[in-house]
Amino acid sequence: MRLLTSILVLCMLFSVAPSAQAGQLTDRSDTLGTSGIGLESSHRIIFKPGLTIPSSGTITITPTPGQFSVHSQLDYRDIDILLNSIEQPVAQTPGNGSGSAFGVTATGGSNGSVTLTLNDTDVITSGSTVDILIGSIANYQAAGLSGITNPNALGSYPVTITTT
Repeated sequence: MRLLTSILVLCMLFSVAPSAQAGQLTDRSDTLGTSGIGLESSHRIIFKPGLTIPSSGTITITPTPGQFSVHSQLDYRDIDILLNSIEQPVAQTPGNGSGSAFGVTATGGSNGSVTLTLNDTDVITSGSTVDILIGSIANYQAAGLSGITNPNALGSYPVTITTT
């Protein structure tokens, strides 16, 4: 039982690496829906940017290349974004005007990533809580189906967040 507990803890220790472009990210975490080896999982990524992310700016989430695999059909329907606990609209492309949608693009595969693009008006201010739900836990505008497949070996794997 102790060995099984240790293995599960090791599987859950995925770290989130901060971005250098937007200053230090604080209070960052990545909580997995399942830590099973090689299983598709949802992710809940939370952070606070050290600097304001400007209008039309981006947030890119890059799991460790060659270890995780972003589902090839992951798109805006599989993503929820909350700013300071308030749900934000998402779409395939970023919106125009205040309160309009974040654009979501995903690159599938073992070198995959997810990029969120702010609309042309709104910003995310320094210190705001950014909460991103990926996969089956995303359900604000649509029920999320596609997620990110975990690595095939035990270990600690960074998920990089880059903001511009």
